[in-house]
Amino acid sequence: MADPPMSPMRTLIHDGSNDDRWYLCRGGDPADVYVFHEPNGPSGGRPSCIEIADFLASANGSPSTARSSS
Repeated sequence: MADPPMSPMRTLIHDGSNDDRWYLCRGGDPADVYVFHEPNGPSGGRPSCIEIADFLASANGSPSTARSSS
């Protein structure tokens, strides 16, 4: 019998003042690393997975942008 797939490991990397949360996630494969954005409920946004390179290059409200502009 095969092992069940591993659930991603998540580490909270940013908890925004508007209750958005950003997690660094790692799947069962060492190359499976991404950022998971969990928007606050009232915003109506949808959770999303973002490739690491895209997250680091983004200038659209990611926590990395917020930190660098402070």
